[in-house]
Amino acid sequence: MNDGLKGKNTERSSAERIVFVVVACVIALYHMILPISFGDDVVYKTILDEQTLGEFLRFQWENWTSRILIEFVLLSIIKYDLLWRILDTVFVVTLGTMLGKITKEKVFSYALLLLYPFHEMASAGWINTTLNYLWPLWSGMLIFTNYQKYMTGKRLHWSVYLWSIPAVLFACDQEQMAVVMLVVTVGMIGIGISKKRYLMPYVDLMFLLNLACLAKMLLCPGNQARSATETSIRYAAFSDLSVVDKIFLGVYNVESTFIARPHILFFPITLLLAFYVFQKTKIGWKRGIAAVPAAITLAHCVLAESMTKWEQVFWRCEAGQFNLESLGIYRLLVWLLFGLVLCSLVFTMYVLWVEKLRSFWVMLILWGAGLASAVMMGFSPTMFDSGPRTMLFFCFAMMTVIGMCVHQHKRSFLRLPQDIRRFWYGVGALWIIASVINELAFIAGFIKNT
Repeated sequence: MNDGLKGKNTERSSAERIVFVVVACVIALYHMILPISFGDDVVYKTILDEQTLGEFLRFQWENWTSRILIEFVLLSIIKYDLLWRILDTVFVVTLGTMLGKITKEKVFSYALLLLYPFHEMASAGWINTTLNYLWPLWSGMLIFTNYQKYMTGKRLHWSVYLWSIPAVLFACDQEQMAVVMLVVTVGMIGIGISKKRYLMPYVDLMFLLNLACLAKMLLCPGNQARSATETSIRYAAFSDLSVVDKIFLGVYNVESTFIARPHILFFPITLLLAFYVFQKTKIGWKRGIAAVPAAITLAHCVLAESMTKWEQVFWRCEAGQFNLESLGIYRLLVWLLFGLVLCSLVFTMYVLWVEKLRSFWVMLILWGAGLASAVMMGFSPTMFDSGPRTMLFFCFAMMTVIGMCVHQHKRSFLRLPQDIRRFWYGVGALWIIASVINELAFIAGFIKNT
């Protein structure tokens, strides 16, 4: 029996190593062929030719942004293309490693990593975009892996406290990641209180540093100045919007990105969640609710093809064309369809974790944190121009949730007939291959046009 377990563990370890090498090679290939001298990267490479680093950071603080740590790191490596290619490759691959540690599904986590549309990190220049989005996410994931250890009763070495301080400060230098960190940390504190752990030094320290970063953002004169400038340039009507209107913009942004068309990551995740519900219960209405997100996405596709207005509202909207007053009934439809998908996903997670309600709350906190980071973009006048890169945090929140779901229901999946399992493995492999080909095609087209 022990020999059998050792054999299975060896096979699992071998599979994990093989998948790791394949994923690392694919990510390294992306970085080897990427053209990176365009967009904001070109501008930032010449900034220190005319002023000192301190002068530039002071100007940014007073006139443009509170992301001083990110700007400091960015300017430190912007002229070293090879260094960025190496570091970013390591960060992307280790994101998959950390995701595997959190979900306890290493192979599945690496596979999910290849589904993320990395070309979205090119929108403002590869170096600029990754430094402002992907690297803060990486820093935040470091903290979350420590949360997992800490919340399961493991003691953290004093050195972890030391390196966690710069990690959380860098992560929370980015506004969306700061919100994700706040929601997750408050959630961890709540779970700790439910376990009668009223004092958790590591989590409490991260919480205080998180609050300090949020205070810095609110007090930064540059953030206010930039908002006024961006409003006048990109979306003049933004200054007239109410809080409810801005929340609607955030909801609309999420729906048009993930729900109104089959997203390369979100759509298969909703299908997989529904599959697990179908596997777990034979109750028709529960299965029906679990299928709502995928059904709404498919309905969107049909209606967009047959109705010009529907296509304009959900598929082709830009800041200059966006007018809340002209939406009419469609504004109600946005709220309704988003609400249906939201309630369906919450109910689906409840059905899948009903035996482990504490795990359900963890899933809900992680997913809610990612969703909050996406919806908060409605409070930015650059929402339309920023594009889907701002959805990075929501994507990784979804990856974490589905990874935990796969681990939770792995035994029941392995009890399925071999033919059915092979079918799902085949579908997953084809989807990943299609995603990789799509990324390479994008990069090839990008090289051709630059």
